Amino acid sequence: MNQLKNAVGRRLVVIWVLAMYLGQCTKDIIRWPRPASPPVVKLEVFYNSEYSMPSTHAMSGTAIPISMILLTYGRWQYPLIYGLILIPCWCSLVCLSRIYMGMHSILDVIAGFVYTILILAIFYPFVDLIDNFNQTHKYAPLIIIGLHLALGIFSFTLDTWSTSRGDTAEILGSGAGIACGSHFTYKMGLILDPPLHILPLPRHPISVTLFGKAILRILIGMLFVLVVRDIMKRITIPLACKIFNIPCDDVRKARQHMEVELPYRYLTYGMIFTTLGCTPDMEKIEEQFANLNIVKRSSETKEPTYLLGIDTSKTVQAEKGSLVAVLCSNGSIRIYDKERLNVLQEFRGYPGLNGVKFANSCDSVYSSCTDGTVKCWDARLASEKPVQLFKGYPSNIFISFDISCNDHVICAGTEKVDDDALLVFWDARINSQDLSTTKDPLGAYSETHSDDITQVCFHPSNPNMVVSGSTDGLVNVFDITVDNEEDALVTTCNSVSSVSYIGWSGKDYKQIYCMTHDEGFCWWDLNHLDTDEPITCLNIPDVREVINVKEGILDYLIGGLYHEKTDKLFVVGGTNTGIIHIMSCTTSGLVRVTSLQGGHVATVRSFCWNMQDDSLLTGGEDAQLLLWKPGAVEKTLTKKDSMKIASSVYQRVRVHSNDSYKRRKKQ
Repeated sequence: MNQLKNAVGRRLVVIWVLAMYLGQCTKDIIRWPRPASPPVVKLEVFYNSEYSMPSTHAMSGTAIPISMILLTYGRWQYPLIYGLILIPCWCSLVCLSRIYMGMHSILDVIAGFVYTILILAIFYPFVDLIDNFNQTHKYAPLIIIGLHLALGIFSFTLDTWSTSRGDTAEILGSGAGIACGSHFTYKMGLILDPPLHILPLPRHPISVTLFGKAILRILIGMLFVLVVRDIMKRITIPLACKIFNIPCDDVRKARQHMEVELPYRYLTYGMIFTTLGCTPDMEKIEEQFANLNIVKRSSETKEPTYLLGIDTSKTVQAEKGSLVAVLCSNGSIRIYDKERLNVLQEFRGYPGLNGVKFANSCDSVYSSCTDGTVKCWDARLASEKPVQLFKGYPSNIFISFDISCNDHVICAGTEKVDDDALLVFWDARINSQDLSTTKDPLGAYSETHSDDITQVCFHPSNPNMVVSGSTDGLVNVFDITVDNEEDALVTTCNSVSSVSYIGWSGKDYKQIYCMTHDEGFCWWDLNHLDTDEPITCLNIPDVREVINVKEGILDYLIGGLYHEKTDKLFVVGGTNTGIIHIMSCTTSGLVRVTSLQGGHVATVRSFCWNMQDDSLLTGGEDAQLLLWKPGAVEKTLTKKDSMKIASSVYQRVRVHSNDSYKRRKKQ
């Protein structure tokens, strides 16, 4: 959320600086005086020495609300009518106030409004390009400072001194400071814009806490500006007077010289906003995790089961909102309403299901099955029958799968049968000329794994890259655009233990990580494949031996979470009593961030983090599906006891055990 506010704020400053600078310079070129008094009664005289045409207040009052709507609509979820109401209200209040104060005529205000519309029409399409240049170009700070300084010198040559000279330098200094600050924060990785595919974000509800934080930020910012301005004023004005041999007995007269006013305003406000721009957001992701509270528990079901897998729909239906698919240990998949956690429908009677996944562009739900198929249901239909079956080769037993980010390819991993463990591929696209509900494989990889393939995971943004993990300990990365298996293998990493979870992380997802069935953790950087640097970032044989958690112990690992907004990797684990531990991952090790308690009362099997609204879904052996959100308050506080399942099911699902760990501790 806050990374998005930074992105919008930077672009808004670019538009504001451009509109105000052009307006101030145009005033000095046209040189129309203020309305005569009398007959006009002037309630403000501070800016009386400036020219009148066009009204820069009207330009600012037009540029800011229009730009705010253009920049935020589609990035946040809100009705467009709100913006269409805000724009005329904001513009009219600012414009009418300038006429009321006696500082502008109606013609000045109209000219300012029309001039701003023209500026936005010409320059708004380039705002993203300018912002990207400010952040990423190697020499951006030098170009920013040089350009803004040159524009300031030019504006000072247009006419004799007036208050607009100082305002122009102040505007340019502020713009240069924000631009330079954004460049430094980007290079240091402190603030990264949220990826486009998670937009639009939902609006956070207005609360007393949120309002209080906003007021506190404003007060701290104002205090900082006042202190720095006072310090810089005491330094820059005497220094500039000394350098250019200008008497500084009367500071007001001294500042009427360009050699004094321009350095004072430019350096002061440039430093202020460079510092503010370099300050990372106060609301860190660690604080969001620490503030997670239960907002909703799933409703009762007739047949309580372990909840083995969770995924949320990528599409949002206006009437239903987001959907949640949950894989249950009784061989069914339940579809929930995310906000109410009510069961909308259930696909029953399919023992041997492994994994659950929504398509990226529709509400199709997929799961692999030990009967040698990958099944696809339409979550919008009431029918329990799969709408498509992806059949494997004879004797295939599928225990893992994934679908590419563009929904074109499905890949499933098999158990080892007759010395073969396969990665099987299908074309998942629907062909209008072939309405068959059953599809045969495109092909398979058979040479790179020697045991059960327990995990398959496509790259989040590159549909041609896929990583697989196996009980043989190998983690293989493939480029499926290459024809044969040997050449398609990009790299092989060895976890030295049976792989239980894999994922992608890092900027542009150039890193992979895995967890093992004996609670080990490995992290590799694929950027180093063509360098002499080692690709292993971190290798922990048993996380339970090295992590220090305050609330009890760590019994097992559940999975990983890469937070795109902050470019941080987190590891999620838990205890047999239902406590969830969230740990941050760095090259120096794992550090506990927070522990979530009061929710589950038994082993937690699955989770799903939603980047759009910073919510967390968890499911476990207590048959509970929980929805967690930062600062939320649970309406109902009922808990469920731990439950037991028939032995046949118990043997089929993963069981976390710390017996081996206890034996090692005794040695």
